[in-house]
Amino acid sequence: MSDADTSTLYTLQVAVRIRPISQAEQLNGHRSCCRVAGDQTVVIEKPGIPLRHLKSQRGFTNEYAYDIAFPDYASQGDVYTKTVRNIIPTILKGFNATIFAYVLGILFLDHHVTYM
Repeated sequence: MSDADTSTLYTLQVAVRIRPISQAEQLNGHRSCCRVAGDQTVVIEKPGIPLRHLKSQRGFTNEYAYDIAFPDYASQGDVYTKTVRNIIPTILKGFNATIFAYVLGILFLDHHVTYM
């Protein structure tokens, strides 16, 4: 990475990766309600229940923007290459960097990320 590249580094970058559906979830009839649109947008869709009138039973679509969004088929290598790899030369030049990875608990994911 050249010095010119270093000047364009972000001070904060937020990336998200959609968790792949497990085989057990697939066997139970679950499917993902999240998808990536483009390189930076995550779309969360919940289908509505037909002939229901309560707001909680209606479908919805929400979009969230990030610096980078990875689909469920992205490999660990893809995530590393697009998020961490460019930070290493900066660290070797004496700059500080923090990489924070967070995974929600499986119970939360089962309730909020999948639906039947």
